[in-house]
Formats: sequence, C-alpha cells, structure tokens
Amino acid sequence: MKKLVISIALASAALTSKAQHDCTLAFEDIPYSEGTLYVSVTSGKRDILKEALAVDEGDITVNIDLSDYIGKKLSVKAFQDLNGNGRLDFSDIGYPAEPALRTEFTPKEGITNHSFKLTEY
Repeated sequence: MKKLVISIALASAALTSKAQHDCTLAFEDIPYSEGTLYVSVTSGKRDILKEALAVDEGDITVNIDLSDYIGKKLSVKAFQDLNGNGRLDFSDIGYPAEPALRTEFTPKEGITNHSFKLTEY
C-alpha cells in the first residue's frame, strides 16, 4: 500500500511538473468582414499551428498551447484571403495584395495574450 501511494505521488508530480501554457493569439481589426484568415505559427522549420478561419466581423482569436516554446523565438504569418484562392496574392511590384502579417515573438511565462494586426499595403 505504501508503494502504491508513493507511485501515485510520483506520477502526479511528473504530470504537474510541465504546466500547460495556453495562449491566445488575437488578430485585431481585421480589415474586411469576408474571406478566410490563414494563420501559421512556426519554430524554425517545425510547424506548431496551421489554421484557416472564416472571417466574419471583429477580431479573431486562436488558442494554442505554447508550453514547449517558452523563451523560444516563434514566427507568425497570417493573411486574409479575399478572393478564395487559398494563397496570398501579390501586386505587380511585389507587395501583398491582401492584408498580411509576418512577425516574430517569444512566449514568456505568465504572458498568455498576444495581439497582432494585419497590414494592408
């Protein structure tokens, strides 16, 4: 019985030693209330998140567990696909023709909300 209690205590400690770090990525002031928002979060060459979200009105939030990435630089890319072709279109001079974002951030312990805005070029 004593061994069982010790085993349960050790298992519980192992499970709680790595706390989940749930974060919210908020994409604010979406320029148009139509189309699809494509979001990608990567760490180096490793994909953490790839998601396509329908755009209605207002802000869009994405919940993600970043507990494995505390203190590591992450890349966030997003664009609002307005014509439904599933890719970011560019103008004749090479600027994005649809609202887009490309940035980096480093998740920190205790900070769970991160806000981003797409840019219209």
